[in-house]
Amino acid sequence: MPSPSSLKVQYPLGGVNRRAGYSQSRPPFTCPWAVNVRTVGPLERRGRGGSRPCLTKYVSNNFGTYITGMSAISYLDATGTLRHDLAVIADGSLNIVRGSTVTTTKAYLTTDDGDKIIDENGNYIIFGSTVASVNPLGDSNAFQLVEWGGKLYIADSYPQVYNPVTGVVETLENAPASQPLIGVYQERLVLAGENHMFYMCEQGDPTNWDAGADYQNVGKAIMGYVGDSGQIGSKILAFRTWHDRAIIFGTADSVWAVYGNLSAEGGEKRNISPHVGIVSPHSLCVTPNGIVLFLARNGLQSWQIGSQEHPEPFSKTVVPEELLDVDSTTTDVLMRYDHRSAGVHLFLTPSSGVGSHWWIDLENRAVWPMKFIEDHQPVAADTISIGGYSDVILGCKDGYLRRFSNAVTTDDGEAIHSHLLIGPFHLGREEGFDGMLKEIIASMAENSGDVKYKIITGDSAEEAVDDAVGQLNTLVDTQY
Repeated sequence: MPSPSSLKVQYPLGGVNRRAGYSQSRPPFTCPWAVNVRTVGPLERRGRGGSRPCLTKYVSNNFGTYITGMSAISYLDATGTLRHDLAVIADGSLNIVRGSTVTTTKAYLTTDDGDKIIDENGNYIIFGSTVASVNPLGDSNAFQLVEWGGKLYIADSYPQVYNPVTGVVETLENAPASQPLIGVYQERLVLAGENHMFYMCEQGDPTNWDAGADYQNVGKAIMGYVGDSGQIGSKILAFRTWHDRAIIFGTADSVWAVYGNLSAEGGEKRNISPHVGIVSPHSLCVTPNGIVLFLARNGLQSWQIGSQEHPEPFSKTVVPEELLDVDSTTTDVLMRYDHRSAGVHLFLTPSSGVGSHWWIDLENRAVWPMKFIEDHQPVAADTISIGGYSDVILGCKDGYLRRFSNAVTTDDGEAIHSHLLIGPFHLGREEGFDGMLKEIIASMAENSGDVKYKIITGDSAEEAVDDAVGQLNTLVDTQY
């Protein structure tokens, strides 16, 4: 009779691995497929694995048919008190969330010269819509917004500026038109996205865009392009700024970095990659320590700001097929860094149906798939920080804002289904030997929910994995 042996199986901290060999015999383990799980249990935040945090409403308000933009904004009100609001664009209106209260901003009707029009009673004519119902610019329906100097700037056909003290939205004077990308860098508003050019206003003055001004003024407005000297570069699809030290620009097939002030000595533009690009405006994020993660046509890429190296695949052996050749014209791609969990959310929301979403575990360099019901599919996302409390807020297809919470056990009342495939493992002493499974002993948390398990076998590791993945995908398709 063969002697019995035991195999201690640990939670697969390495995440989903669809490219490595099938058989595993020692940690750190990966898994062939999973849905809605993470390497940190949500109940006690211990590193022992469990279901992902669930979704709960951020506020009870329904914002309308389609949420097209979000941004946090901090400012001093009329009394000098520091306020933290969340701006939400939905169906052409700019809504302001302050605590649990939601208000809609005003927009003045103006002449072509920008003068406000009054009615016969001497009152300003005010209308509700502040931006287009659907962003007319770029490949994404989501607007970009940025906070600067206590005001909120919105990329529209003509840039708009919202003053939270007066509650009014007005057109920004003299700014370049038809630029879908917006940011702030070294006290300059930055616009880009219509073509290969980018524009920076004069330092401290968002109404001055005259790049032909005094060349000795190191704070003057700037025009630039992404491309080698003497060549017309490709259209800018995305950019992000990092601590007034760098701007990362992405085209479909290249990545560029701007360091320092291009109007002053020491400022430079550098080609980071001539072959790998960024697929869409919201498909990149920057971590606090300067790691740039972005979705390219050949999958998830990472790059350290300041490095002389080219971007590299986030994990050379773990690139799920779902992250290759994502079509940003039919899928909204959103990436957000999560300060609370020190990882990155990657949401792929199709125009209809249920999308493929991912949690990127930076500590373990692991990726974990997530699923939500169709009403909860994210179409906009932003990170808010209020009094040190940081949260990723999702604007969902049904018009509600939601956030992840460890304190709830359902996705806003909808059951969450989490699944994990572990293995495969040889039952025999090694490959080529048969074995018999005698006993399974599971070590679970005392406050764990119910866990069901199933043993799937095959004549080979590949057969067992293919059967298990097929059964799991069929099950998940019926649940979401």
